[in-house]
Amino acid sequence: MRPFPTQQLVHWFQKNARHLPWRQNPTPYQVLISEIMLQQTQVSVVIPYFIRWMDHFPSIETLAKADLQHILKIWEGLGYYSRAKNLHLGAKHILSKFQGKIPSNENDLSSIPGLGPYTTAAIQNFAFHKRCPVIDGNVKRVIARFDAIKDNIDRKKTVHTIENTVKHALPENEPWQFSEALIELGALVCKKKPLCHTCPLQCTCLAYQKNLTDELPKKTPRKSIIKLDKQTVILEAESSFLLMRGQDGKALAHLYHFPLFPKKPFDVMRAIEDEWNAKILRYDQLQTISHSYTNHRVTLIPWHIVIKQKVQVNNAAWHPKHLLQNIPFCAGHRKIKNILTKY
Repeated sequence: MRPFPTQQLVHWFQKNARHLPWRQNPTPYQVLISEIMLQQTQVSVVIPYFIRWMDHFPSIETLAKADLQHILKIWEGLGYYSRAKNLHLGAKHILSKFQGKIPSNENDLSSIPGLGPYTTAAIQNFAFHKRCPVIDGNVKRVIARFDAIKDNIDRKKTVHTIENTVKHALPENEPWQFSEALIELGALVCKKKPLCHTCPLQCTCLAYQKNLTDELPKKTPRKSIIKLDKQTVILEAESSFLLMRGQDGKALAHLYHFPLFPKKPFDVMRAIEDEWNAKILRYDQLQTISHSYTNHRVTLIPWHIVIKQKVQVNNAAWHPKHLLQNIPFCAGHRKIKNILTKY
């Protein structure tokens, strides 16, 4: 295995590292929260959420004892809500099994709900300064280019190869700085379109030497995009709105949304009058809302429908307009709610 320019990279990091709130004297709890938030989410998006989270839940104990709806409201807009639910479950686990202190060893960390191999390694490295490799997408991209690895970086065998490279490169002293440096290099320089002219590893990077930087790394192709159009009913009566809540065990559990119809607009009106026995006073179409999640592109077509009085609808409940701001909504429906509150 060829030598890695560890000190050169660390020196670059010390001069170029971003000032991030979770890097300022990080506690194990801050590392845990930041690493979970950063999964599949850009740093610029995470920063205000991290700061707000710490204001509301400054410790494991406050998080464990918080109401789940409050947690989801603070998380609202960050996406992948199972992360917030697992943080709540994890905090309860840490409070009951480890007296509220995040453990430092791999076995205990792995027992905490929501912590996979990457987060477990990150906590050991960044919070407890242990010499263990931290492998995220940035690191895989950097090492794949540095060693000109032509195998698919999503395969276990390739990840194992990359992990071994990082493990051998980790210094005995302050290994967390090297781990942060690798991630930072991938985020700022060795991006999808690399900025090779600013890279501290340019002289030893095999992909650069072989003119392969645009071809590497090799990844599994993304799934094709699924497009969905949904008629969305914003039903209003007596200054309240009808909302449904995601079912337990589903991806959007505990999050609220307006009723959805797979029907055409006027079939929706007829269904509301006939099936819900409601008298429509007026209706109008609001601006179309688009949002994305995983490989889905969803277009919501919202209809604001005012009826004479509240009606009972299965699996739905009425909520006063002035309380909508306190309710955690799923992505596209939050945009609709924001339109409503401006009326």
